[in-house]
Amino acid sequence: MMNLRKLCLCLIFASVCLVARADDVGGIKEEISDAVEDAYEDAKNLYDKLPETGKFAVGAGAGFFGSRVAVSSAVTGVKVAGAAFVVSEALNYAGFFDKISDDNKAFIGKAKNSAMKSVNNVRQSVRNRLVPSGIKATVEGAFTTEKMATIGVAAGAFAGFMI
Repeated sequence: MMNLRKLCLCLIFASVCLVARADDVGGIKEEISDAVEDAYEDAKNLYDKLPETGKFAVGAGAGFFGSRVAVSSAVTGVKVAGAAFVVSEALNYAGFFDKISDDNKAFIGKAKNSAMKSVNNVRQSVRNRLVPSGIKATVEGAFTTEKMATIGVAAGAFAGFMI
């Protein structure tokens, strides 16, 4: 199960790397874009040929996988935040933070501000993308065009959250 998870995460990482925005160096961006478009068209043609039960199965797999990734990412984030809090409290209790030089305090302040800006940018991005009316319109549109796949995603996500 762990090897499958690592493989899936590697595939997601590779996909993100392929479609991520970057400066065009020697026409690589155009070649990658063409390759992604070709792969998308091939996958779409294969998907369109599937019967309704096949579309349901694809949707269920996508929903299950997506929910497991979301849950594991959230759990990992909470674990890291909890561990960081415990370590920082232990260091504070031990008096470690009392011995920090002024130069290091300035660096820590800059790092804190940078982290806060990054967190705020992520928060704003999530807020802009996850507008309830937009989600509702997307789900309604998907339900009218791909009813079985949408039901499959919901069923797969439910199963993924329950396991």
